[in-house]
Amino acid sequence: MYSGGSAVSTTVQNNGSQSVDGGTSLSATLNGGTQVIASGGQASNTVINSGGIQADQATGVAIDTTVSAGGQQNVSGGLASATVLAGGAQSVVAGGVAVSTTVSSAGSQTIGNGGTASSTAAASGGLVTVTSGGTSMDATITAVPSKPSLAA
Repeated sequence: MYSGGSAVSTTVQNNGSQSVDGGTSLSATLNGGTQVIASGGQASNTVINSGGIQADQATGVAIDTTVSAGGQQNVSGGLASATVLAGGAQSVVAGGVAVSTTVSSAGSQTIGNGGTASSTAAASGGLVTVTSGGTSMDATITAVPSKPSLAA
């Protein structure tokens, strides 16, 4: 959809795609399909299930996205805010910015060259990786402490 257009409660199945190019998408579900957010487009409350991919490019904005196991959010030049990685993955590169991402158990966030992540919160079992050229600021990593061993 283009500038001024909107779509509500769209479901994108395998091999399907939704382009949000200046328009707005609200409450989309990606069941193996792809959503591309570009050129001022905004997507809110998207759920990315296994095989689904959200590509947040240029000046696109993704807000309140949930990425389930097998799902992928790629942030390259766009902004992703308040993403929850519920077993899914997020990649932030090339001018992409991720703010307030929650990395739940089995979720993963990778910040690559040119990518920036701010205020990430990672639970025990979540993985945050910062590669060469990536930037992570104000991250909180929570680990479950190991049980102390008791001497006999």
